[in-house]
Amino acid sequence: IISNSRFSIMGSNDGPLSQKIEYFGVEHPLEKRRLRVTSNSGNIESSTIDTDILSYLRETLAEDGGFSDHVHMVSFNEMEGVADDQTFRAAAADELPFDYRGGYVGFLGYELRHITQCSLFELEGGHGCTINDSEASCERTNPNVPTAAFFFADRSLVFDHHTGDWYAVGVATSDEEVIADVLEWMQAIQSKLDDIGEISSPTSTSSCIADNDAIAFVPNRPKHQYQMDIARSHEEIRNGESYELCVTNQLEAEITLPKRSDKEIHESPFDLYKILRTNNPAPFSAFMNFYNRDDASSDVSASLSICCSSPERFLSVKQEPRHQNFVVESKPIKGTIARYIGSEGENESSDMVKSINDRIMQQLRESTKDQAENLMIVDLLRNDLGRVCEVGSVHVPYLMNIESYATVHQMVSTVRGHLDGNTSNAIDVIEACFPGGSMTGAPKQRTMEILNEIEEGVSRGPYSGCLGYISLNGCMDMNIIIRSAVLTPIPNTDDSTESWKASIGCGGAITALSDSNDEYDEMLLKSRIVRHSISQWSAQQRS
Repeated sequence: IISNSRFSIMGSNDGPLSQKIEYFGVEHPLEKRRLRVTSNSGNIESSTIDTDILSYLRETLAEDGGFSDHVHMVSFNEMEGVADDQTFRAAAADELPFDYRGGYVGFLGYELRHITQCSLFELEGGHGCTINDSEASCERTNPNVPTAAFFFADRSLVFDHHTGDWYAVGVATSDEEVIADVLEWMQAIQSKLDDIGEISSPTSTSSCIADNDAIAFVPNRPKHQYQMDIARSHEEIRNGESYELCVTNQLEAEITLPKRSDKEIHESPFDLYKILRTNNPAPFSAFMNFYNRDDASSDVSASLSICCSSPERFLSVKQEPRHQNFVVESKPIKGTIARYIGSEGENESSDMVKSINDRIMQQLRESTKDQAENLMIVDLLRNDLGRVCEVGSVHVPYLMNIESYATVHQMVSTVRGHLDGNTSNAIDVIEACFPGGSMTGAPKQRTMEILNEIEEGVSRGPYSGCLGYISLNGCMDMNIIIRSAVLTPIPNTDDSTESWKASIGCGGAITALSDSNDEYDEMLLKSRIVRHSISQWSAQQRS
């Protein structure tokens, strides 16, 4: 989807203002529950704060006058790089072609639902909301995976895939030393970008999708249990407790690879992401790598990589030009069918392949079951956005459009509303809508309670949550974390190898029309491209 894929944002947490924020919530043992902030100013410092991730983000973004959009354009004399040759000018908020201005980049895992549902309870007049610890299965939660984690990105690169332009985005305080440091970084990065422009893009070494997985993934709940879960879902629907439940599962594998002499261990997952990105290009793909620089702190720090090829936007908040208002958008996906790729040597653009895919798309478009799934979630999102958007502004410009991706066709709707920037912000939108209705079902609160029982209290981790940025100008863009692999390191005493636990979340919406065999096959279809990519990554690392 070209319109959603124009910009790529890259950065790390090594700038002078950067921070790493890790939140361990209710699915973790009591002694580990905390919010931990690691600052990069001077010496690396860590502190523990008694609050949740959304409260922290709201408070820090509100400091010094709240969300801001003070932009200065910087240019350097091409002949000299001294301070006298730097020129500044103020830029209008809408002058840059993208909304990102630096800020918080990270993910919110599905179990943050405990926090957002309490917030909604209190928003709607309730008092004394308490989180039920017994709902979570702490002993089956991966200790390396926090409930949520963010970087404060004070130095970022943005690449425009349409024009080939690079943008260096630096965040600075009014301190002259900080400003000088940012300018020095910009000059250095400009030189590096000039060199990158002279390097030809490497040819992809990723092979085509194999018929069989080289790595055996074990489902958290086997097929017979998954089918029983669907039967339970049908029972709940008949009893009037829910009318759509998004039942999910986790496919897991342990992978041991030879240690590469030319790379640090934490760099290996990026090779997987490059393969996944090649096999399954998607508009909301993302890679995030959280690792421990200090082994002594590994008991309280996150250590994971997220390789994500998501086609789904959860929420975006974009500023309307020349207004204080923002436009909020969600693009829920409900309805998935396999795309016809063609046999080996068959051109994907051939008339026959196009004709077959046209018939497949029409089959999806006319599916009563998929239409019902999609419409239920659209109604749920209209309700969620109605909590925070201006009255009468929530609307559905596109209902049940069919969009095509590398391996599947999907049914996608678009829901929009207007947000008053003087009274509400991006954190309010998250609290009103999280977790995404396409990953829960409806009605949301009761359905999540049933799903927790069906899924045996096992944390979904990042899967079903969202990943993206919350910019300093109040804008936001978050995906739904699907079509993704979460990699966490496994302790290994063999210096010649490295070991990883790979987890793939997958599932599907269950309605009264769902068939247990079809739903299990759909779950495997959605995970197929990620499983094959991990098999290719393993083979590549061994070669």
